[in-house]
Amino acid sequence: MMDSSCYVYAILARDVSLPTGLRGLDDAPLSAVPWRELAAAVSPIASATLPPTPASLLRHEVVVEALCQAGLALPVRFGAILADPEAVARALARQYDVLRADLARVGDKVELGLTILWGTTARQNEAKDEQPIPWPTGTPASSTPGPGTRYLQARLAHYQQEAARQTQVKTLIADLEQALHSSTLEQRYAMLPAPRLVVRAAYLVHHWQVKDFQQAVDQMRQRRPDLRWLISGPWPPYSFVTRAGKPFQQHPGLKLDSVGEEGGKS
Repeated sequence: MMDSSCYVYAILARDVSLPTGLRGLDDAPLSAVPWRELAAAVSPIASATLPPTPASLLRHEVVVEALCQAGLALPVRFGAILADPEAVARALARQYDVLRADLARVGDKVELGLTILWGTTARQNEAKDEQPIPWPTGTPASSTPGPGTRYLQARLAHYQQEAARQTQVKTLIADLEQALHSSTLEQRYAMLPAPRLVVRAAYLVHHWQVKDFQQAVDQMRQRRPDLRWLISGPWPPYSFVTRAGKPFQQHPGLKLDSVGEEGGKS
C-alpha cells in the first residue's frame, strides 16, 4: 500500500541507535529496517515521488546529519523511496557487501567541498584574448578570408584556448594534490563545467582534519590571488558513496570524478 512506502535517509551500522525525538519528512517518526550488520533509517511517506522543495531538502539534510553524528552512517541522496520495509530489506541484501565496505571506508568521515573560480581580472584578460583579430584596413578584398576560413580560424583559436585552460586546470589540480595530500583521504574533481568555474572538488576527510584542510587552502589562496576559493562543509560524505548503492541513490547531485578515472563515484 502507498501509505506504507519508506523514505530512506541513511544506511547505518545495525548497532547505531536512532537519535531520540528525531523526526523525518512531514514530521513522521523514524525507524530502522535491519539486515544482518546493517540497517536503513526510514520514515513512512504517502507518495511514491517527492519534489525537491526547500523545506523537504532541508529536513532531509537535518535528519542525515543527525544520523551521521549518531554513529557509522552512509548518507542517502534526497528522494530515495521504496515500496515498503520488505523492499528496503531486499535492497540492503542485494547490495550488502558494497554498502558494508562503504560504511567501513567513509561512515565515520566527512566531506568538504572546494570551488575555484577565475578571478575578475583573469576573466577580463581571457575575454580580451578571445576577441577576434580585425583584418588590417586596406587589405585587398581578394586576400580577405571568406566566411568558411574565418569560421575555421575561430574554431582553431577556441580549441587552442580550451587546451590552454585544460593545461592550467591540470597544473592547479596537481598543486592541490600536493598541498592537500596530508589532510585528505580521497578526492573527486569536476573540471570546467562553466566558463568561470575552474575546478569543483569534493574531499573525504577525518573530522579532525577539517582545520588542517582549511589552513592548506588558505595557503593556496595566498599563492594564487588571481583565483577565488570557496570552501563548503563539512557535509555527510555523499560524493564518496559507491554508485552501486542504487536504489538508495535516487537523485544524484553533481558527479565528481577522480582525474583519470572513467566514471568514479558520486
